[in-house]
Formats: sequence, C-alpha cells, structure tokens
Amino acid sequence: GGRRGRNGRRRRRRRRHDDDEEKDEDDERLQEELRDLAAELGAGGGGATSTVVPVQDIDLSELPESYRSNSEAEELLCAYVENFRRQFVQLYPSRKPLFLLPENECGVQKFVCTTVRPTLLPSKELYEYDSCAAFVADYLAYQPLENPTVVPHLASPTTTLRRQRGTSFDFSVLLCSLLVGAGYDAYCVWGYARKDITTCDESLAECPLLVKEERAAEEPVAPAKCAYTAKEPRKLSSKFLQKYEAKRKANEEKKRAEAARAAKEAAQASQEVDELQGLRVHCWVMVLAGKREVQENFIVEPSMGRVYPADYAGYFGIECVWNHVNYFVNMQSCSDGIKDLRYDLYDASCWEFLFPENSRDMGGYGGGKDHHETLTLSLSPEPDDDDDAVLDLPRSWVGKLALSPLEFQMRCPGGTKTIIYRRAKLQRFAEYVREDGMCLQLTVYDDDHAPALSLTRGPGNGGNGGAHEPGVVEVQERFLNRKDKLVERIYTPATGRVHEKFEAGRVHSLKDHIFFERPGDTKVDPHMPPAPGELLKPRILHFYPDARLDGLVTREYSDGKLTEVYEERDDLLYYRSARFQLGAGDGSREVLKMTEKFRANANSAPDEDVATRVFQIAQDKIQLVFHLEPDRVTASTHEYVKPQSDGKNMTPVQVKTFQVNPLMAVPKRQYFHNNLLALTKAENKCHQAITHSMRETADILKLRAREESGIQLA
Repeated sequence: GGRRGRNGRRRRRRRRHDDDEEKDEDDERLQEELRDLAAELGAGGGGATSTVVPVQDIDLSELPESYRSNSEAEELLCAYVENFRRQFVQLYPSRKPLFLLPENECGVQKFVCTTVRPTLLPSKELYEYDSCAAFVADYLAYQPLENPTVVPHLASPTTTLRRQRGTSFDFSVLLCSLLVGAGYDAYCVWGYARKDITTCDESLAECPLLVKEERAAEEPVAPAKCAYTAKEPRKLSSKFLQKYEAKRKANEEKKRAEAARAAKEAAQASQEVDELQGLRVHCWVMVLAGKREVQENFIVEPSMGRVYPADYAGYFGIECVWNHVNYFVNMQSCSDGIKDLRYDLYDASCWEFLFPENSRDMGGYGGGKDHHETLTLSLSPEPDDDDDAVLDLPRSWVGKLALSPLEFQMRCPGGTKTIIYRRAKLQRFAEYVREDGMCLQLTVYDDDHAPALSLTRGPGNGGNGGAHEPGVVEVQERFLNRKDKLVERIYTPATGRVHEKFEAGRVHSLKDHIFFERPGDTKVDPHMPPAPGELLKPRILHFYPDARLDGLVTREYSDGKLTEVYEERDDLLYYRSARFQLGAGDGSREVLKMTEKFRANANSAPDEDVATRVFQIAQDKIQLVFHLEPDRVTASTHEYVKPQSDGKNMTPVQVKTFQVNPLMAVPKRQYFHNNLLALTKAENKCHQAITHSMRETADILKLRAREESGIQLA
C-alpha cells in the first residue's frame, strides 16, 4: 500500500510538471504571437504612432523609475491590453488600430488610462471647468501633429507641465487629470476634427471677449413691475403705415440676409479645400453630466480653452474615450458626425469597454450581442481555464502634478502669448513681465483689415501707436498690481477716446477717467498746474461715492461746462453745474452761471422746499424753483435781482414771484431780504465748491501724468 501511494504521488507530480511545461510553452507561444502581431500593426499597441521625439530640455535620467520601466503589475496590464487589442483586430479588421499603449517620453509603452493622474491643485481658478481649460490653453504652447493622420506618442502630464508645450493628446490628458481631480466626470476623446481645430487656428473665429461684451450689451433690462401701474393708452396707428413699415423691414431683412450669405460664401470660397477632411487626428475632453451639478454633456477644446456643445459640428468622429478608470471603444456610426452619438459608456450596444469589473452597471455588459460580438477579456488563451482571474488597474505611473506659485503666475510660455482671431488680436502677459503691469491687450479691427502680429502700442505705453496701425477700431488693455490702481484702459483711435478704470483705494476715490486724446495734444506737465483750457476739455470722472465725504458720483466737463452728480447727501443736493467763459488771450476762465438741484424734503413746507436754484452771475440774478405741491402741475418760482448797493432798500421790481396757490399770503419784504442774504452766501459757497472741483481735477491730472511717467508696481 505504501508503494502504491508513493507511485501515485510521483505520477501526480509528473503530470503537474508536464502541465507546467505545456503552460510555459503556451505562454511563450502567446508572447511570440503578440510580438509578431505588434510588429505587423506597429509599435505602441495601436499601430500608427509617430516616433518618440527626444526631449532636449529634460534630463530623462532624472525622471522616476516608473517613467523608464514597467512594474510587474504594468507588464501584466500590458498583456491584458494586448489580448483585448488582438481580439478587437480579429473581430473588426477594418477599424483603426486602437490607441492603447503609446510610448511615453522615455520610449516605454504605457497604458493610456494610467497616464491620467487625477489632481486637484490648490487654486480656485482650477476648480471650475471653464477657467481650468483657459489656464491649460494659456499655460501650454500648442504643437500640431507632424503627421495629421497619425496618432502621436503620449508624454506624462508632469513632463507636459515642465515643457509647457505639447500636442492635443498632451493637452487633453493634462486637462482631464485636472478636471477629474476637481470632481468632473471627464474623459479624453480620440477622434477626428476640422483643420482649424487640429491646427489651433482661431483666425476665423470670434474673440470670446468680444462675444461676451456683445451679449452683455444685448441683454435687455427688465423694467420694474408695479401692481398699480396705469395701463398704457391705446395706440392709434394707420394700417397702411403698418403694412408699409412691415414691408420696409422685410426688404431690409432680406438685404441683410443676402449680404450675410454673400459674406459667408466669400469666406468659404477663400478657404482652401482640405484634402484631409475627416482624417485629421485630434484629441479633446468630454465632460458628462451627473457630477458637479453638470446638467448636460459638453466638449472642452483644451488647445483653445473653448467649451462646445456635445454635438458640435467641428468634430467628425470618435474612435475611443478613456480616463483613469476605464477605456471605451466607440461602436456607433459617425457617418453624420457626432451629433447622434449616445454617451452611456457602459451600454455595450454603443461602446466596448476594456474592464467590465469597473462597470457601474454590470447588467448592461454583454447586452450587445444583437448588434456585435462582446469581446472576451481574460489573461489566459483559453477563457474558461481560470474563471477566478481578476485584474486590478494599477495606480498611475505619473508623478504628482504640482505647480509652484511662480510657475502658476507666469501663466504663458515665456510669459507672453498671442492669439489671432477673425477681427481681433489677443495678447496675454504674465504678472510682472511688463514694466507697466499689463496682463492683456485686445486689439479690435474692422472687417477690411487683418490683425497684425506686432504689439499694438496704446496711449499709456508709449503713445497712441494703435491709431497708426490701419484698421484698428479699439484697443483694450488690462493691468495687474499697479500702485495707481489702474485695472483697464480702452482706447478708440478714431475718436481719441480713452477710458481708464481704477480699483477702489485711490487718492480722490477715482473710479473711471474718460478723456479724449488726439495727435498733437500737449501733455500735462506733472510739475506744473494744467492750463485752464486743459481742464475744460471733454472729460468724465467717476468716483466711489461711499469713499468720499461729499458723496460725489460723477464730474463731467463738456463744452465749457462742469457738471457734478451726488448721492446720499445730508443737504439733499444731487446736482451741481457751472458754465464757464474762457478768456481770449490769458486763458483765464469766468463763471457765468451755476445751478444746484435738490431732492424733495418731506419735513419742509411747500413754499420753502427748493428744487432748483440758479445763480446767473453775469446777469446778477438768482432764480428759485420749488418742488411741486400736492395736486399741482406747476411749480412756484422766485427771481431775485441783486442790488447794486447794500440791498436794504429793495423795490418790488427786484423780486419777481409766481405763487401757484392764490390763497397763500404774500410774504413781506423782510422775508425776501433775508432770503437774498442767505442766497448770496449760498452763491459764494457754490462758487467755492466749483473752484475746489477745478483744483481737485487739476490735482488728479497732475497725479495721473506723474504716475504714467514713472509706473510703479505693487
């Protein structure tokens, strides 16, 4: 019995040894087949990929070991992915080779899902999808594919951040990593797009900043509703005139449509025919609805930072999508673009996914047999040999994504970036790159001129050179970290209009400064007071009223007139104006007329509540207009003629009154005498306020001239 037991154990060991040898032979045979198939289809497990371009500015030996080699788990994953690819090629030989195992910057094949490294960087700007996409588009320099129909190699997001340049695939992987880290359901998408998208050519697109301004200008302001508003009177109009007006508008609309159609046809005719239409390889990011309160799917173009709807016509087809969890192959027809695609990624009738174990709804897997065969995913050549084999997706081989405050502040490669749009040129600058603190310059052109590549010089950075560039309609400049609190300047060369905007905290609480600058105008000397004529040039000053003791909101100069608007004053004054007359030779100015307006005072009697008082200095008159009394449509008025003597003996001719209420007693002469004395003091006070305003404006102009002559950054 003992001999038979020992012989049985020997036979079992011999059979196990023979099985192990057969298994090793099968593994070697499988590996040889995989190598032969990879040689036929091309390196990278996906066929046509471009050769790895060595990175000159990064020492590859300094990269972590995970970049330069694969771990055992990654080797096992590569075999699993190769098995999937081999079966896919056998089932769908007419499909493009899958983009599964591209080479990284070190020439090592890495699975695309493990290249995505979800990261949430410590910046509020990178927490929202639109600002995050804009940052990626600005921070990286776009490199079109060397061969537009061939998928490239795929560098790690850390290398892409260090190089600050990359292809659409590098852009997408980095943006997807940031969006997934911020909580979005984001995916990288490999497909085909229009030529202007694949080459990042925005010369035919509208500038997003201009589109936002137009939308804001078109938004109607809803009038305040009141339950007691009277009904509008019935409008009586001629039917003949209505028909004539409708016919005229129809003709204008027809002419406008024909002009737009002609312009569109001319633009299409001017575009060269793309021989690779529908064949240009591209990668973008898709964000699906569900997470972060996203209501509907949308596309993010990382190279431009633009957001498009999920059915945007600029994208012609999708091969596959992936993120850090799974890889999905599109099984839907893209003959009509992507507008009819369904994005239920775990619907096996529409998508083939690589890892069924990561499925959110396992009930849907295998349900696509009516449409196509479901791939068998197993590490063994014989799928039923070992049903307990489960493959876990290894962690990403990419190092931690990080940006220093200085790198984040630089924003653009080299600190500057220029984008050409259809009628505009946008230039971005990093903080502290320019001495004047400019961070953005937008130059708008008319329809007959194309943007130039040179920097447009605005009025605040070396003269109004933008006026000399042909076709310039407007120049917008934005600033950061200026000690003078300047944040924006808008310059219109045709009229010379300059609009400067300031943050709160300036001296004099200045908010906006609008003036007109023309060639040949003399500049304000920061060491000398401005000439009287300089002060009376068309100019508008807006202030922060909460930061001023006098509640001044606006001060405007136009045609020799000064106008000021106030709010929330104790004396109820809300308007003051002064009319000047300039001297002929010496440049002196003389006040001809001053006007003050007051809000109604509920605590004053109707005959004492002054609404407007006018000081006619040239005519020695003072006019008073009182607020309307209840149930009255005409206001009472007083007109005083200032006496040439001390004013003790006033005649009725020197006071003209109009009393709305005939039953009210006529005031005595002493009443008018006291009023005239008080009005004379009010006239002197108003004149002092006008003089103070002129002096303050002169100080503001001198300060602005001094600030522009020596710009300082905080």
